[in-house]
Amino acid sequence: MWRLLDLGCAGGRVLQHFPNYQQRCQVMAADINVNDIQWIQDHLSPGILAFQNTTLPSLPIADSFPDLVYAFSVFTHIDHYEDSWLLEILPILKPGGTAFLTVQSDRTWHSLTETSFLYSFLKHHQDQIQDWLITPELFQAPMPKAKVVITYTNSSVYNACVFHTVEHIYRQWGRLFEVLAILPAVHGYQDGVVLRKP
Repeated sequence: MWRLLDLGCAGGRVLQHFPNYQQRCQVMAADINVNDIQWIQDHLSPGILAFQNTTLPSLPIADSFPDLVYAFSVFTHIDHYEDSWLLEILPILKPGGTAFLTVQSDRTWHSLTETSFLYSFLKHHQDQIQDWLITPELFQAPMPKAKVVITYTNSSVYNACVFHTVEHIYRQWGRLFEVLAILPAVHGYQDGVVLRKP
C-alpha cells in the first residue's frame, strides 16, 4: 500500500480533494493547530491518521515509512528550524521516496507588486515588522541574502514570511536530497520543490 504524509495539513485543504485515495494508500496528516486536526477527525474520512505536531522538528513516524511527504505553505514560514525539519523528513521517507515542498523563491520575491496579495499582507503588517521596510523597491532589487526571513511580532507561530533563492535550495537542500525540479507558481505565488531521497 502506498503511504503519504500531509505535513501542515491545515483543515484538509489538500486532502479533501482526494475522496477516493484511501482505496489505494494510507494517509497521515499533521499540523501545529489542534483545531485543524480536530476538524479533520470530525469531518473527513476516519481512515486519515491526523495528529498535532509542534514547531520543533519531531514526527512520530517510523523510518522509511511514507512514499511521499508534501508540505504546502510550510517552509514559507519556517525560520529557525529549516535544516532540522529537512533532517526530520529525510529518514522517514522510503529510499527513493519523494518530498514536495512549496517555497517562496527569488522568482516570488521579484513578482511582488503593490497589487499582490503577499505584498499587501506584508504592507498591512509593517508596524509589526522590525527589520524590513516593505516598499515596491525592496522587491525590485535582488534578494539581499540567499534566505530572507521577514518576521512580524504579533504571533508566536505563523510569524515569519520566508524567501529562498533557487541557488540556496539546490546548494543547501541538495546536501540531503536530490533536487529534481523547482516548478514555478504551482501553489499560487509559491514554487514547488520536488525532492527525492537518495
